[in-house]
Amino acid sequence: MSTEKSQIFRKLVEQLLQKHPGSGYRSLEDLPGDTSLITLGVTDSIGMLEFLLSLENATGTQIDYISADTSELVTVNGLRRLFSIPEE
Repeated sequence: MSTEKSQIFRKLVEQLLQKHPGSGYRSLEDLPGDTSLITLGVTDSIGMLEFLLSLENATGTQIDYISADTSELVTVNGLRRLFSIPEE
């Protein structure tokens, strides 16, 4: 499942990047892992919520948003940790 989660994550991130071409980022590898996707201009707060819900649905992983560190919810590395997604 971890390889499958990695592929799902990559696909969803690439879809997000396509929606916001003005950010200047073209692929998952281009993104700094510990910087907020909102700060990078990759998405806005509503887009981030939509992304999180898509990731939850696609991976079958539910996140406890009450106890989750909010900084983990908006960075590539944080999302990998929360959703147990290994780096490729």
